[in-house]
Order: sequence, then C-alpha cells, then structure tokens
Amino acid sequence: MLNKCEIMEKFTDENSIGCCGFTMMELIIVLSIIGILASLGLKAFDNVILNMKFESTIHEMEELKIAIVGDPQAIQNDVRASFGYFGDMGSLPSSLTQLITKGGQAAMQVNATLDMVYGWNGPYLRTTFTQDANGNLTDGFGNAYVYSTAKTLSADGDSVYATITSYGDDGVSGGGGTGSDINIELFKSDLFGSVYGNIYDVNDFGMDNATVTIYYVDGSGGLANSSVVTSSDGFYYFPRIPFGLNSVRIAPLGGIETHAHRAVISSTVNVQPNIFGVGSFYLTGTATATGAGNQIVDFNIRNELGTSVSLVDFRATYTHPSATPTYDELQLDATPIWTASGTRAGNGSQLASVTGGTWVISTLDNNTTYAFTMRDFQNGGNTDMTGVTFTVRLFLSTGQFYDFVFTP
Repeated sequence: MLNKCEIMEKFTDENSIGCCGFTMMELIIVLSIIGILASLGLKAFDNVILNMKFESTIHEMEELKIAIVGDPQAIQNDVRASFGYFGDMGSLPSSLTQLITKGGQAAMQVNATLDMVYGWNGPYLRTTFTQDANGNLTDGFGNAYVYSTAKTLSADGDSVYATITSYGDDGVSGGGGTGSDINIELFKSDLFGSVYGNIYDVNDFGMDNATVTIYYVDGSGGLANSSVVTSSDGFYYFPRIPFGLNSVRIAPLGGIETHAHRAVISSTVNVQPNIFGVGSFYLTGTATATGAGNQIVDFNIRNELGTSVSLVDFRATYTHPSATPTYDELQLDATPIWTASGTRAGNGSQLASVTGGTWVISTLDNNTTYAFTMRDFQNGGNTDMTGVTFTVRLFLSTGQFYDFVFTP
C-alpha cells in the first residue's frame, strides 16, 4: 500500500511546492478569501465613519439652534438665562455668519434705567468662523448648511420661522440612510410668548386704569415698547412679546412711571410675578358734604409715589342735577391754596387760570395724607352737594396728573 507522499510523488510536477504543502491554486483561493474579508471590513468601517459624521452633524445643528434662540435648560436662580442671538437682537439672523461676525449690526449696550442689556454680544458659536472656516457653518460631510427664514408650517401645523438643513453625505436633497436630509426647525414657540400679570397699589388693591409698558428688543438690537391699560382688578396682558430679559414699568392713571421691573419672557405663556406696592396718589377715607347746607366738600388724598411732588393746578368736574353751583376756595389741610377774587370756579375750571384768583403752588410730601376742602358751593345760595359725582384732577410740576372720582 502506498502512503500519501508516495501517491503525491507519482503526480507531482515542476509546480509542486512539496509533498505535504499547498498548491498555488490553494494559495490563490486563501488570499482571495482574505481580500474579500478585508474589503468587507473596510466597508463596515466606512459605514461607521459616515454614521459618526451624521450624528455629529445633528449635534452641531442643535448647537446652531441654541446659538440663535438660546438654551431653555440654562437656568440661574430659577430663571432662564440664555436667549442667544434672538434675545440680544430681537430677530433671527439673516445668515448664519451673523452669529460669528458682528459687521454692521448694533453693538451691545446697557440701559441702567430699564435694567436691560441688548445688541450684538457674540460670537454665539463656540468655534468662530475665523478660527475654523469649515467648522460651525458646514456639516460633518464638509457641505455648507442651508439656512432659510421663510415661514412655513410643520407637519404638526406649528408655525416655523426658520429652518437649518443638512443634505447628508450625498449633499443633495432627498436620499436615505446617511444621505438623508436633516432639518432643525425654529418654531414660533421658540421665539415669542404672551405676558400677563396683576398690579397692586400700596393698599394691595388692584390698580385699575394704570398704564403698563413692556420694553423689549426691536429686531435690530435697539428698543421697542408696547403699552396696555389695566382692568379694574389691575390685570394686564401682552401678546407676542419676544423671548428675552425685558423690562416692565407702571404708570398709575395720569401719574409718574415707576422704576423698572425685570420681566423674563421664556415660554409661550408667561405669568409674571404680581407687582405689589406700586406708588400712587389715592383717595383715602370717605368724601363728605358738610356745612350748614352741605355746601362744603371734603376729601382726603394720600401721596404714596415714593417721592414728594409739587401741586401746580387743580380741576374739579361735576354736574349737579338741579343747579350750576360754583365755589370760591380750595383748602389744603385747612390752609387756602386758591382763593377767588370776583370770578368763582365752576365745573371744569382749572384754578391756576381763573381770572383774579390766587393760586399757591404746594408741596405734597411722600407717605403723607392731605385733607382737601372745596368751600361754599353757591347757586344763588348754598347748594347741597350730597350725591354729586366729582372727578378731581391734580396737576403736578412733572407734567403728570392724577384723577380721582368720588361722590360725597
């Protein structure tokens, strides 16, 4: 019986590599298999790289959105503190390069009166355009992001104010896998919110007919404002105010505007903390008609403006149901500050302008209650002023005025 080597020797030729080795054909087959496996491995590695680039593009696009509208998760002292480019300028950038380069955009400024900072305060991206020309403005595949501020509707029917797009690894619209389009949308709910709250005076009463003014960035890095008048319980409401660190000021009816109150607009509906202790003039006690024929009208007014002011004029408007009474004196804490001389004051008369009368400018100190007296209403004799509704206006040296309505 022949062994294996003896059998192989009978069939060997010059291409043989040994009685117990591999033929050239066998080596070719083995190398081919190794090449196929290596090719598959490289393709798998390429797919890993493409997926990593795809994921890094999504992350970078999210960073772009934060640069534009801020980070809702950035909270300091329980208040959102990040509003990005939009919070500083009041508008979306017209191009992504505006996040990096100031150019002709309005510079940052500080308004101490309103406690506001506004204007371009970039760069808003971690790596600036000049440091890495292909960094933040191109996707992971080296293609420039497509940025549009055309207003559209999302698939859910939400208002879209801007869109950032990457076309994936193939750089063209459509496709699948890592060639899929990536869209980051900026919604109206990322940008604007309504604001409401209540205003209370020093007696914790809702301040009606007060003018509430909110200050916000105007879209060009400057300031704009909107005003509303409070309801009978001091309620105010502003629709569509840009997100950001804004400011609210309150002016009682005809009165001096208060100092600024910080208003952080950070959601579609913003309930502002109620504002208490807003300074004002207000009636205190009950107006009365006194004297032998109820011809004298007394009322008290308290100054809680937070500052002393000068009273430069006075006007009373009223309608008596059966007469046209006039009066000849106004007293402040029992001291005459206007006295008629021939011409008496009637309905709607401004005392400082009444012919021949003597008017005395008076100081009304803060945190002080003053007794006003309108003396001797006459119409051919004493006229009973009980039940007559008065609207009294106090004119201040600052140019403001205050109105009071009462019925003795």
